[in-house]
Parts: sequence; C-alpha cells; structure tokens
Amino acid sequence: MHRIQQTKSKQLLDNIREGKEEEVRESIIAGAHVNAVEEYKWTNLHWAAGLGYKDIVTDLLEKGAKVDQKTPNGDTALLLAAEQGYKDIVTALLEKGANVDQKTARGYTALLFAAKNGYKDIVTALLEKGAKVDEKAANRYTAGYTALLFAAEKGYKDIVTALLEKGAKVDEKTADGYTALLLAAEKGYEDIVTALLEKGANVNAEDRKGRTPLRIAAENGSTKVVKLLMKAGADFNAKDSSGLTLLHYAAEQGYTDIVKLLIEKGVDVDVVCGTTTPLDMAITWHSTEAAKALIKAGANIDIRDNTEPSLHIAVYMDNGEIVEALIKAGADVNAEDLFGYVALQQSESSTESYNLIINHIARLEAADLYVSGTNLREKNEFVDTSHERSNNYLQHLRNCEKEVERVKRENKPLHDFLKESDINELISMWERNADIQSQINNHDNLKEQYPEYAYILINKANEVKKEIFLHNHKPVIDCLSTHYERDFQTMTFAGIENFFKVHRDDFKRELGGGGITLFTFVDCEDITARHIVPKLTVQGFAEGIRSNALCTNLESPNAEQTQGASQSLN
Repeated sequence: MHRIQQTKSKQLLDNIREGKEEEVRESIIAGAHVNAVEEYKWTNLHWAAGLGYKDIVTDLLEKGAKVDQKTPNGDTALLLAAEQGYKDIVTALLEKGANVDQKTARGYTALLFAAKNGYKDIVTALLEKGAKVDEKAANRYTAGYTALLFAAEKGYKDIVTALLEKGAKVDEKTADGYTALLLAAEKGYEDIVTALLEKGANVNAEDRKGRTPLRIAAENGSTKVVKLLMKAGADFNAKDSSGLTLLHYAAEQGYTDIVKLLIEKGVDVDVVCGTTTPLDMAITWHSTEAAKALIKAGANIDIRDNTEPSLHIAVYMDNGEIVEALIKAGADVNAEDLFGYVALQQSESSTESYNLIINHIARLEAADLYVSGTNLREKNEFVDTSHERSNNYLQHLRNCEKEVERVKRENKPLHDFLKESDINELISMWERNADIQSQINNHDNLKEQYPEYAYILINKANEVKKEIFLHNHKPVIDCLSTHYERDFQTMTFAGIENFFKVHRDDFKRELGGGGITLFTFVDCEDITARHIVPKLTVQGFAEGIRSNALCTNLESPNAEQTQGASQSLN
C-alpha cells in the first residue's frame, strides 16, 4: 500500500510540474496525498504556487493542502507566488489565511519580494491584509532593506507611495547606511525623491562613507534631483571625510549645470581640499565647460599658498580651451610655481597650450608689458627651432604692434592705460578719464575693435574696479571678511560681484523691515572713483545689524558713509 501511495503522489507531483490540471484532479480523486513532500521537502502546493498554476493551487487548497507549510529555506507557497508575481495565487492563498508576514531563511517576507520586483498589485493585496511594512531582509547583499528601500532603489514610484501611505519608516537604513532617499537620489528618481521629501525624509542623511543624497545626486549628474534636495534644505557646503565638497565632485565629473547651480547658491568657488580647488579638479579631469563656469564666476586663477597656478595645470594637461580661457581671464603667464617654473615649462613645445602662451607673450612684448626672463628664453628657444616658427611668431608680433599703434592713434588715454602696469597709476587714469571707462565697459565693441588687447584692457580695468570697490566699502568688507571667512583681497572682481549677487538678501531678518538688506551698504556700480575713506566702523555696521538703528549709525559724526554706498541695488 505504501508503495502504491508513493506512486500516486509522484504521479500527482509530475502532473503539477507539467501543469496538467485534469490529470491533477484525477490523481487527487484517485487518492494521491495532497500534502506529500518530495525529496527536497517541497509540497505539491509549493510547486503549483511557484510555477504559477492558479487553478491547481485552488484545487489543492480545496482538498486541504497546508497553506503555510515551509521548505527547508523557509519558503511558503505565498512567498514563492509573491516572488514570482502571481497575483491571483497570492490572493487565493491570502483568502485561505496564509501567514502574510512569514519569512524565508534570508529574512524575506512576501511584501519584500513584491516590492523588490515591482509587483504593485501584490504589494497592495499584502498591505490590505496587514503586512508589516518595515520588516527587513537579512541576507548578505540586501541586509537591512525594507520594502520601501527596495522600491526606492528600483524606481517603483507607485509602490513607494503605497508603502508611505501605510506608514513605512522613511529614514530606515540598509546595513551600508543607505536610506530610501539616498537610493532614489543615486538613481535620479525625481518623483520618488519628491515623495520621500514630502514625508519628511532626512535630506542630509549619510551612508557609511559619509555621502549625502545631494553628494550622490551630484556625482551622478542628476541636476533636477540636486535642485530638489537643495530646495529642501540640503547642506551644499558640507565636506566629506576626505575634505571634498559638492562643487569639487561636480567640477571633477564635468557636470556644468550643477556647477552653475552651486555657484548661484553662493558656494565658495575657491574652497580647498588640502590645496585642491574645484577649478583644479575641473582642469585636471578635462571638464572644460565646468572650468569655464568657475573662471567666469571669479575663481582664483593665480598661485595660492602651496598650490599650483591654474595655468600651469591646464598647460600640463594640454587643454588649450581652458588655457585660452585662463589667459583671457588674466592669468599671469609669468607666474612661477613652487619650484620656480613658468607655465611654458610644463609642456612640450608642440602642444596647442604652448602656442597659446607664446602668442600671448607676443602681445605682451608688442605693448612693452612685462615678460619674465624665463619666458623670453623659452620663447627664443622655441622660435629658433625652425624658420616656420620664427616667421609665425614675427608675423603675430607685427600684427600686435600694429594694433598697439592703432590704439595709440585712435585713443591715446586708452593706449596709456594698456601700457601702464602700476595699479595706483591705473586707478588714477581710470578716475580721471570717463572715456576709458566707457570704452572698456563696452566689452563687445572693444573686442571687435581691438581683438588682441581687449581682454588685457578688460582685466586691467577689473583690477582697478576691485581696488576702488574694496576701498569704498572697506568697513563693510572688513566685517564681511570675518563673517563669511572670505579674503576679498585675493578674489577677482568677478568673484566679488558674484558674492554680492548671491548674498544680496543676507541680514534681511536681522535688519528688520523697510527693505534693508546687506545691499543697503553696497553699491557694485560705485567703481568709478575712490571716495574719501569711509568712516563707518566695523562696530557701527555690526551695531546696525543688531539694533536696526542704521540711520543713527550712518548719520552720526563717527559713522559717516558715502552717499552712493547706501543705495540698494535692484
């Protein structure tokens, strides 16, 4: 009899595996054991549920199949059906009272399987039966994952929403420290990031490596996610364990949109990690457009304490486009690095970068501007190597000389301004001659009129503007230098302009109503001439912020301020 029963049970199992519904019914009628266990300890119900045979599952359940029988790995029929996405079978098993929170040996519940694999209907069915939303997987690769974490990582927005509506913990972490927000930010899932933020997800949560959602989104170039996180209050100035900021990573990867976004938010473009700035990163990794954005924002391109000048790095990397941008921004080709080398000595003479600097040296020579002895030797060695190089250099030099002569004929004051190198003399020329100011401030016309020297003139003017601005706003600058930990003296005029653009509404709350902001004290157009040194003291400015007694401070004999510096800009 036992052997006959074994034969019937085997026949039943074979029919189930092959999905033969009629034969299954016949086997059951013939007395096959519904709950028989095969050699791997799987029951008939396990096989039918795992293979997706809904009608066979129904027949087995009607004949008394044990709904929560477990395999050696802890799988029940419900777990097998949920993992494979057989919604009708899941429903049938739930109606028969299957344990909705049964776990496998790996710690998986049916809800975890369904969320991981994107089976929204099954997730809904399980939640309606009261499935626990925050159960965690326990296997090696997904330790600590909840259903929400799986859904967020995979991009299943509807499942994320369903789980959040059932109260899923929004800041649960995996064993590696990932939250749902970190996972969604990493993959660039904007809609999921939005949903999680609306439920109060920690926008500055860190994984085990110290990475935040904002950092991860920036590393992956997810500009829209970066915007969402920043709007939600993410700390975009934070440094990771190695000292790198978000701007460093965005610059390195060449994510120009993110670089520009961070600049608009007022990050310090010259922030250092050790001695490395974001501009250094952009140049080193050939992130050309990101480098240009940083240069335009006023990043410091000259030598800093214990650092390599930007031009040296760009020449060494032979990125001609960045070298050209740096020269146009006023990079000093005569500057030496820590070892006494000029930029020309960082590259082979055959490179584009080398030739760009040689051409700039010709501009300087033609205008009798300073060229270091090292650069002259390098230049002479270069042009002496072939007639072609010599002829090309001499031709360019003659073109530059002709332009210098034309400037002299057409505008002698502008010519004198071009040839002057002393900053105090340049300031005096600027203050005395409104024509110089109007000529140089019309950038487009200047570039068209004097293509070789327009940028040199613009850069000289920017140095003058910087000195006049800092002079006229000295008390405010002194105070802000401490408050923001910025050295305005080392910043370019473009960098200073960008700083005040970003911080125009600072102190609004402290200064109270009446439209008074930081810009009440600042006029970026006040760069035509130096005033008598303002007497508004740092203490007076600080007291104005504390007490909102600005008029008293400004009008007192010991707190004079120039008329232009009290105008708010629009």
